Amino acid sequence: MKTLPLLKPLSSILVKPTGADCNIDCTYCFYLDRAGVVRPGFQNDGRGFDRLHGRAMSEEVQEEMIRQMMRDGGRQVSFGWQGGEPTLMGLDFFKRAVSLQKQFGANGQSVGNGLQTNGLSIDDDWCDFLRETHWLVGL
Repeated sequence: MKTLPLLKPLSSILVKPTGADCNIDCTYCFYLDRAGVVRPGFQNDGRGFDRLHGRAMSEEVQEEMIRQMMRDGGRQVSFGWQGGEPTLMGLDFFKRAVSLQKQFGANGQSVGNGLQTNGLSIDDDWCDFLRETHWLVGL
């Protein structure tokens, strides 16, 4: 097996903070064999996601991943947030992501964020955040 060197700057990353876990059970989903479907009434730890599953991205991993991407990402860095259903992490997780991007970003560095979601968790607070921070949203 041949190992290829990492191309730098690494400018784009797809992040799956909930793994395959989701809040619906679509028949066409290719993740169903891996997912723990998080149904209404799941245990909420105050941040949105039932971390008893043990598959959610920790704050430590979130911070280190963002720190490295901002350090190594060049002038433009793009984060694509997917799942499963990434909004199960809760709005505070994504507010923290934007805060960390600002904290670790260099002068003149631009950051873009995209969210691929089924939309079930999107309420007025989510809409305000996504609009104010200029996120691209795919439903």
